[in-house]
Amino acid sequence: MFLAKKFPDGTEQTISEHTEELIERLKSLRKLYGKKIGADEEFWEALLLAAAFHDIGKASSQFQLKIKEGKRVGKPGEIPHNYLSAALFAGKLTKNRLKEAVFYSVAFHHHHRPFNFRPEEFKEALLKDLKKKEEKLKAILSELLEKGGRKEPPPLRVPKEREIEVIFTKLDSYRKRRRNFRELMKRFRGREAQVILLKGLLHRLDHSASAGIPVEIEPHTDRIEKLERYLKERSKARGVEFKGFKPFQLEGRKLKEESVILEAPTGSGKTEFALNWLSDDKGFYTLPVKTAVNAMFNRLKGAFKTVGLLHGERAVYYLLEGVEEKEELSFSLTQLSLSTHLSFPLTVSTADQLFSSVFKYPGFEKVYATLAYSKTVIDEPQGYTPKTLAAMVKGIEEVSELGGKFCVMSATLYPFVKDRLKRLGFKEVNTEELYRESPEKHRVKLLEEFSLQTLLEAQNNKRSVLIVVNTVKRAVRLYLELKEEGLPVRLLHSQFIQLDRKKLEAQIEKEARKGLPVVWITTQVAEASLDVDFDVLITEIAPLDALVQRMGRVNRRAKAAPPEFTNVFILRENSDKSGRVYSRALVELALEGVERWSGELVGEPAKRELVGELYTRKNLELRAPKFLREFEENLSLLDVGLQADSRSQAQEFFREVTTVPVIPEELFTEKEEEILSLIETLKRRNCPLKERLKAQARLKSFTVNLFPYQFRSFLPLGEGVIVAKGVRYSRELGAITDEHGDTGEFV
Repeated sequence: MFLAKKFPDGTEQTISEHTEELIERLKSLRKLYGKKIGADEEFWEALLLAAAFHDIGKASSQFQLKIKEGKRVGKPGEIPHNYLSAALFAGKLTKNRLKEAVFYSVAFHHHHRPFNFRPEEFKEALLKDLKKKEEKLKAILSELLEKGGRKEPPPLRVPKEREIEVIFTKLDSYRKRRRNFRELMKRFRGREAQVILLKGLLHRLDHSASAGIPVEIEPHTDRIEKLERYLKERSKARGVEFKGFKPFQLEGRKLKEESVILEAPTGSGKTEFALNWLSDDKGFYTLPVKTAVNAMFNRLKGAFKTVGLLHGERAVYYLLEGVEEKEELSFSLTQLSLSTHLSFPLTVSTADQLFSSVFKYPGFEKVYATLAYSKTVIDEPQGYTPKTLAAMVKGIEEVSELGGKFCVMSATLYPFVKDRLKRLGFKEVNTEELYRESPEKHRVKLLEEFSLQTLLEAQNNKRSVLIVVNTVKRAVRLYLELKEEGLPVRLLHSQFIQLDRKKLEAQIEKEARKGLPVVWITTQVAEASLDVDFDVLITEIAPLDALVQRMGRVNRRAKAAPPEFTNVFILRENSDKSGRVYSRALVELALEGVERWSGELVGEPAKRELVGELYTRKNLELRAPKFLREFEENLSLLDVGLQADSRSQAQEFFREVTTVPVIPEELFTEKEEEILSLIETLKRRNCPLKERLKAQARLKSFTVNLFPYQFRSFLPLGEGVIVAKGVRYSRELGAITDEHGDTGEFV
């Protein structure tokens, strides 16, 4: 009996047992999504062989001793099992077309195992140890492969001494070439897609088996019917009637086999189009900010139940949500694991969780292989920086070549992005009738600066007011000024700790839904992330795409008649003096453009026309060259092979955010005993996974993301927990720093 794993509770799992779990998941994957994956029989045989061989090298005496006695991993001279597993693979497939891909996938299904052994040690492990076990290993593999439907003798053979030298050189060559993925793929010229799919699916099988979860949850059936029922119930609860899908939403069903572009007004029902387009296929729904992702997750979970959540703080969300819903911890952990391993039939995600894979970090194939048989919705792409948008466009291009489908939709899609997608074969949905029939929702007025009189007038008329400013500093100061005036004012921005921010998000949506005559002051967090509908908007000038999103939070469900009162006030003042939040060139461009709107009724066609006018390539080259240059330069870097060394580095490349999660010193002083106790839990050796995750989630809930310049110094507490010295915290105002820099709400 050869062991593969030993768990914290002392239970053991053999190589046969673990590998059999991979093979069962392979059969499940093929049954559920085999047609969508579209691979031939030869590919599925190759994947079966990769699954069967991936851990066979664990039979080495070195590994068996280590796992039984808890010996250290990675000592000099130790041969990681994945390299031994690859060396034992000597199979021949039909025409031998995928043999090399199986070898590579098995050898590097663990990315970071050291290669610090000599050829002599490699030979000794194979010839003096595994050679003695060759027949036993063949018997194990024969039984496993038969369970996978393969009856031929297992292609396992301990290589001869001269062959081992060749294998060692090949492994070392692959290891070095992996630092340049483009160079590596030259070894597989003509079958790059199969290599990515094979290695990526092997990761999926291995990770899901190790986590004890299905590789794929059963796909949704009758998703559209379930959506209709949900919308009817939701509308009824709000006292309105659901009259069925709009014609353009139904168009999604006709285009479900295509990649599509949808440009439609805010509040017109783009989400329903996307869900019709997704049909019953495996899908991912991406949005720019976590707040928006959480809101969409809750909405879709209400309709379909089995929906995943994928962003950097999903552990906190799942575990805290589980406490509120009084769910068992094990249930929350299972949901978290299913999301992490991409197993849900529909997952709502921030873009970085998927598109950071464009930087080809070790193991990126897991994401690409999954997207290859999925459909991905990219909602509000204008919410990303030019560099991030370039990475997403590159990812769309590469995954499209693997077979993945995309729906890119927005009220303000940049023309130069639209043109590039059309060259990839994307179909543009005809929404001309939708624009013609859309009511004129907004009567606009430009003001030099904030006017208390304007706000008091809205209050006297019992109207709800949304104020959006460009920096946290301005939001806090304005909140304090209006509170002193005795107004019913609320505050929401990005620098509240997660526990408080979640409550505030729920409160703003509840009060907006009820139409309460309150005033909410926010930063960009309100642009596309919250399902709110206010009577009046007062907003600082911002780039045109951001302004359109902000206007979409007002008079969202307009009737045919235009508003009789001014409901959108655009301030010429901009608290983002430094240009940290928005490109000053784009802000100036927007201000010039919206001047024509002052005193006018503005409908959706006028917004679309102005976006198309301002964001042409020619106009950007002339007026905002840095914006377009950053997009094209990052795209060029990716074209020539810009690559990350790790997933975390790839996400840093993608997000371009230099904030740090910290606990404000004042909050630490208040919660010191609990925080230190949680850190001690994490430091405990052999701390159970459930306890560790629970402690991590609780610690994370006390953090806020700040820029390093916003705190004087820091105190590291261990386990990645940092206290920001000199930072006060108020549940009313959020994090209060000496500088309270112009940070805004970065995506």
